[in-house]
Formats: sequence, C-alpha cells, structure tokens
Amino acid sequence: MQPDGPIPALAIEFKALNHEGQIDYVLLRNRVTYDLEMLALDERRWKEIAPLVPFGEKLRLLQKVRHDRKRVDPRAAAATLTEVADEATRLTAALTDKPRSSGAGSSSGMTPAVANRGAAYVTHLREVLADWNRFYRGYDPLFTWWTAEPCGRLEKALTAYADAIRRQLVGVRPDDIEPIIGDPVLADGLRADLAVEMIPYTAEELIAIGGREFEWAAKQFKVVSNEMGFGDDWKKALEQVKNLAPAPGEKPWAIFAIADYSENFVEKMDAITIAPLAKEVWRLAMQTPDVSSRTRSSPAAK
Repeated sequence: MQPDGPIPALAIEFKALNHEGQIDYVLLRNRVTYDLEMLALDERRWKEIAPLVPFGEKLRLLQKVRHDRKRVDPRAAAATLTEVADEATRLTAALTDKPRSSGAGSSSGMTPAVANRGAAYVTHLREVLADWNRFYRGYDPLFTWWTAEPCGRLEKALTAYADAIRRQLVGVRPDDIEPIIGDPVLADGLRADLAVEMIPYTAEELIAIGGREFEWAAKQFKVVSNEMGFGDDWKKALEQVKNLAPAPGEKPWAIFAIADYSENFVEKMDAITIAPLAKEVWRLAMQTPDVSSRTRSSPAAK
C-alpha cells in the first residue's frame, strides 16, 4: 500500500513498516495534512471577521498573562477593560445608527455568514472575559477593587455589540426564530474534508452523482404514486402518506412497534446477535417542538 505523494525523510522507512504500521503512517499523514489545511482555513476566516473585533487581541492577551502564570497588573487591566468597553460601545453605536439595508450585511460588504461568525466570536470573548475574571475575583482584593466596575461594563458592552451585529449585519431580530446560517468551507475546505476521509471523488463528481440519484428517486416517486392510484402526481401521494401519521400522543407507541419489528427482523436474519441487556435497557426520550427546533438550528449540528 504505497501512499500517494512524496514520503518525507524519516528515521524509519515506510517500506520497512509492517502492514499495520503503514496504515498508521498513512492515517497520521492524512490527519496532519488535514489539520494544517484547517489551520490555514481558520486563518482566512479570522481575517474576514477581524474588522468586527479590533479589540480581540487585547482581551486575548489578558487571558494569556493568566495562562502564562504571570502576575496581573490590576490597574493596567482595568484600563484595558475600560478601553475595550468604550470601543465596543462605539462600534455598537456605529451599527445601530445606520438604517439596516434590505440585504443583511450588504452595507458593510460582509456576508451574513461572516457577520454571524463575528457575532459568535464576540460572544466567545465575553466567555473568555468571564473565565479570566473568575480566576482573580475575590482571591485578589486589589484586582477586585480595580476591575469590578469596568469588567461589568465590558460584559454588557460585548453583549450589546454581539446583538447589534446579529440584528444589523446578519438580519436576525431578537424576537425572530433563530435561522440556520451556513458557514461554507468553500472548495479548499471541502477538498480537505474529502481527502482526510479518503473519498476518491471531487466535489463536482459527488454533485453529479447526487443529481443522478435524485433523478432516480424522482422516477421511483412516480412509480409508487401510480401504485397508490395518484398517477404521476407524487406530491398528492406524499400528502396521503403524511396524513397516515400517528395521531397526537401516539408517536411513541409507533416507535416502539417499529423497534420490535426491527429486533425481530434482525434476529430472524441471524446476521448479528442482539444482547438481551441491550433490548432491555434502551429508552426513548421525547422532545418538545421548541427543543427540536433549537436542535435543528444549532451550530453544533454543523
């Protein structure tokens, strides 16, 4: 199994490794290459949001001093907090004083995806500030005396600024349902994702495959629609199936029935063994519509 591309000079030759060692080598090489490409992507993304957070480095350095186990200068830290709070307040005012254009983010030349990333970073900085403050507050009386007021003011300023970015540049009102805002990795990121998973296709080839599969699925819709008596109008057939859904309150029992059927099907095939304990202890947790909606719109589902 010879890996693609040149092999860097190592103390151990690739060909001298056993089969397992060669597999580990290729996996490690792919992972290192992928991580380097993701770091480059993160750098490009940072440059895109940098105009929104000109004060980010100042807060990062405060946390760095703590992580480096150096003493904090309370008076200097308070001055930094005050300076950043003033800057965040000015930036908020600059955004809120502008009438929001119909195309969110268009007035600044920044896409909603980039603006949303910037708002998320401002929220992250607020979390960094809280973590930094918790480390000293109460343990260092001098620190607490100097920073209590500016730290509280900065937290409010960062919250207001993140809200202003979302409202003015992303286009999300406080009472709106949180939309799903994609943050594309573009061609380079997609190529890296495919490579690390050893998928031997380009993005264009995968899109073409998806198109062919969609055409096949559309034909099958019509086949089933005709069998149901709706002719080629598969949308009517789909609506009929939707109306066969369990009544309110009955969905858990439908799920239990499907689970029983699946267990029996697998056991009759004698393909795998289902441990009795596994069948006994699995549970079903229900979600409210509100929780389900938040789950679908969460960036964590990215």
